[in-house]
Parts: sequence; C-alpha cells; structure tokens
Amino acid sequence: MEVLVPALLLVVMHRGWEPAHLLLWVGSYLDDLLCLPVVLGVVLASLRWFRHRPDLTLPVQLGLVTLVLYAGWFELVLPRVNSRATADPLDAVAYAVGLALFMVFINRPVFAGRERKT
Repeated sequence: MEVLVPALLLVVMHRGWEPAHLLLWVGSYLDDLLCLPVVLGVVLASLRWFRHRPDLTLPVQLGLVTLVLYAGWFELVLPRVNSRATADPLDAVAYAVGLALFMVFINRPVFAGRERKT
C-alpha cells in the first residue's frame, strides 16, 4: 500500500501536472527520488504476496545494490552510449535519498494489517 503514494506522484507529474509554484528541482529530480521507492516497493509487495509473509522486509544490501545498479547505469553507462542521455551527479543523490525514504517509511514489517510498534 505504501508504494502507491510514490507511484501516484509519478503518474501525476507525467500527466502534465506541474503547477508554476513548484520549484524547478521538483520537476527535475522527482522521478529519480521516487524511482527506488516504487521499484523496491513493487519487489517488496510481490515477495510478501508470493511468500504469504507480511512481516518480510528487504535487506539493506539489496537496496544498496539496486542503488549502485541504477546510478551506474543511468549516470555512468547510458550517457556514454546514448547521446540523448545526460549524466547528472544529483540524480544519484536523489536515488540515494529515495532509497533512504524507502528503508525508513516503506520497508517495515506489517502484522495483521497493522504495523507493529517497537
């Protein structure tokens, strides 16, 4: 359920809704910020569903590997092989912030429809 918020934000932004009062960086980096929460959120939801384990969480190592793969591909490799792609180090920072948001707010065990308070 938590993955719906970042996914809906991506859909809204890509449907052309960008109010003039939004800062330029929101339009530039929102995709990168929400990328890993959406991707890892779908992975997490799928694993929980297939394994029937709502308490399952993704290990930090998987998130870090995903971060390195996405940042490496989109910021290092792709700009060298495709002239339409542009390398931007701040994109990698946005991926990292998105991963941190995923780990803190989405990647938590859910018990009987409610989160366990620890």
